[in-house]
Amino acid sequence: MATGSGKGPWIVAGAVVVAGIIVAIALVIVLSGGSGPEPSPSGSPTQTQSPSPSPSPSKSPRPKPTKSPRPSPSPSPSPVVNNALLVRQSVERAANKDRPGQVKHVGHVDFYRNRQGCSSGDSASANVRYTEADPQKTAVWISCRSGSRWIVTQGPIYGE
Repeated sequence: MATGSGKGPWIVAGAVVVAGIIVAIALVIVLSGGSGPEPSPSGSPTQTQSPSPSPSPSKSPRPKPTKSPRPSPSPSPSPVVNNALLVRQSVERAANKDRPGQVKHVGHVDFYRNRQGCSSGDSASANVRYTEADPQKTAVWISCRSGSRWIVTQGPIYGE
């Protein structure tokens, strides 16, 4: 029985190590949970922990933001020109003059370069859908760029 008596201290030491690991894991879970104590299943009131006077070591206090001097206001950048929107607006005005109260939708804007009919060389076409089919229900309108504006030069062109 001399061999059996030598294992006793090792078993006790192993049990102490396992118990220490379980306690360490439990402490990590309790300290990192942050949601407070969970209600007990038996329904009995539980004691709440009072907050410790020192902050937990895992959280560092936030530094106060420092106010830097404000730079002088610079002029705002010019707004981006949405050419498709400008073409739609000019075509819609022209279509409403041509067939008042019948314009349903202005869309499908296409742009073209180096068009010989336009002095700037930039042109666009837009489709107009009408509510009534007298003579057709859709038409194409052609616009040319004149500076920053779009001017309708042809239309309505009715398709097949």
